[in-house]
Amino acid sequence: METSKSTAERKSDHIRICLERSVQFRSKSTWLEHVDLLHNALPEMSAKEMKTETRFLGAELSFPFMIEAITGGVPEALEINSALAESAETLKVAMGVGSQRLGLEDAESARTFRVAREKAPTAFLVGNIGAAQLSERPGEKAARSVEM
Repeated sequence: METSKSTAERKSDHIRICLERSVQFRSKSTWLEHVDLLHNALPEMSAKEMKTETRFLGAELSFPFMIEAITGGVPEALEINSALAESAETLKVAMGVGSQRLGLEDAESARTFRVAREKAPTAFLVGNIGAAQLSERPGEKAARSVEM
């Protein structure tokens, strides 16, 4: 089983790689290059009439959009998740905090997840915990994940 230290190192690697390397797909395609959209500017509708708001699981969101963080659990994630959460709160969009595994394994790491709720008190936040982490004491771990 992977240790907290190796999990943390892997998370730090994710951040470093995204900051230092080109991580975009070079050979995969969405096939959108084969789609031509017909221009229809909706002249019968004004921009003021356009609505982007949506309701998701009871939450009112300004856009059907979610910020998905993969950074939690390592020291450098605190600043990143703080900024992402502030953006989610300001823009009124949802935010995923990424895998909370490290937060369950290491109490100090939990702070990098809790910052999302501190900076975005009204935002719709989504947690992520793997079934393997819930194999022992699932109720307790699920509750701790929610409290993060």
